[in-house]
Amino acid sequence: MDISNPLEIENIRNLRSSIDKLKEKTQKADNTEKLVFEYHQYFHDMMELLTSEDPEELHTAITFFKHYIQLSKNHQLAEYFLKYTNSLGRIIEIFLENEYPIVIEDSLDLLYYLYLFIPINLNTNALEKIAERVVYLFSYGIFSLAVLLLNFIETLCNQNESFCQMLFRCDVFENAYELVMGELDDVDELVEAQGRAFYAITRVKFDEKYIPDVISRIAIFFGLNNASVHYYGLLMLTRMLEYGLDISQFEFFIENFVTFSAASKKVLMELLNLIPKIRDQEYIRKILCEDFVNNLSVQCWEKRTHSRVRAAIFRFFRKISPIFRPNDVDNLLIVAAVHSLTKSFREVKQSVLLLTCYCQGDLNFAIKLGFTGIMLVLGTSLADNKSVLNDLIFDLLGYIGHAAVVLNIDLRMADGYNLVAMSLNMIINDPESDVNFNKASELSKFYFVEEGLDE
Repeated sequence: MDISNPLEIENIRNLRSSIDKLKEKTQKADNTEKLVFEYHQYFHDMMELLTSEDPEELHTAITFFKHYIQLSKNHQLAEYFLKYTNSLGRIIEIFLENEYPIVIEDSLDLLYYLYLFIPINLNTNALEKIAERVVYLFSYGIFSLAVLLLNFIETLCNQNESFCQMLFRCDVFENAYELVMGELDDVDELVEAQGRAFYAITRVKFDEKYIPDVISRIAIFFGLNNASVHYYGLLMLTRMLEYGLDISQFEFFIENFVTFSAASKKVLMELLNLIPKIRDQEYIRKILCEDFVNNLSVQCWEKRTHSRVRAAIFRFFRKISPIFRPNDVDNLLIVAAVHSLTKSFREVKQSVLLLTCYCQGDLNFAIKLGFTGIMLVLGTSLADNKSVLNDLIFDLLGYIGHAAVVLNIDLRMADGYNLVAMSLNMIINDPESDVNFNKASELSKFYFVEEGLDE
């Protein structure tokens, strides 16, 4: 072979490159096979350590299996782990009987992740022992353990209602006083974990004898400077009202409700959901003090909250209209409702419904409302042909028009009257307009365009 031939030199180079690549692949395959073998061997070693009584060895083994479950984030691998190792009973045994805090935390954390990824059906006896152990461990006063216990309670209660009842029988709310609070930088983590866990426990209807302890826990939540537990406390109280709680004996909550009326979206929305569920109307009247109503009105007027929340506030006041209604159109709530007629669809809808509700059966209110300038806004809305809202606007205009006729007041003097009349006239004469023509025609007896008049 003549090495001066460039073609042959290139062939040799290609052959050498191919051989190098083949060696590299073979080496990688050998390394992978070796790695798999070593991993399996390590897995078996960890299984053996799981049977040990030495806390350090238990910590090593449980930490390995916990990381295995965490990193997999796969229910099939978690099921494989339980089936292959047959170690669930051992893990539960460690949690129930070991007294080393680090081992308790490890075993609890592993159980938590197992429950998080796969359904586990334990017999009643095992669940009762776990419930007793969980409540007992509150007394350890260890921050990290307390957070783990609460997260575990939340997860298991959301999966198994029986576990909730077992915790009640173990006096979980009474023993919760032993949970560490402390002046810690991350105390919010523990507080919020309590909120989620105790809310999960109350997902079942419980015996009345536990009510004082649950109420005490809610009162503690309301006293903390944490919006998250305020929210969960309200959720718990709402559930209890649905179970039939007579809240009239707990008047100390009224002050909390008034405070929460100035809260942010999440807490405020749940408060608005809770109050209409109270059966005692006298109790609701006590809540609806001047500060409470003003707080909600200011939230709407100053646009401190999202449009969805403002709509919920108007809907709330409509629900409680048999108990509370403003005496005058100058009330800040009414001013805010009129101002909201130019906002989002849901906000306009709820403000129109609220104003219509207040006009029903109150002629003086209806006619005063008609002279606030509201018809400028309503006339514009009709002109924009928002057909979905037009039916609601027709109802409101009907009550205002009826009040003017009964009270013998010339509605034509109201700002916006001609705009409403012209908008109605356009709707009636537009065959393509998607509105209720019967309602529009009926309104023409109150709102009509006079020849020679222009808005």
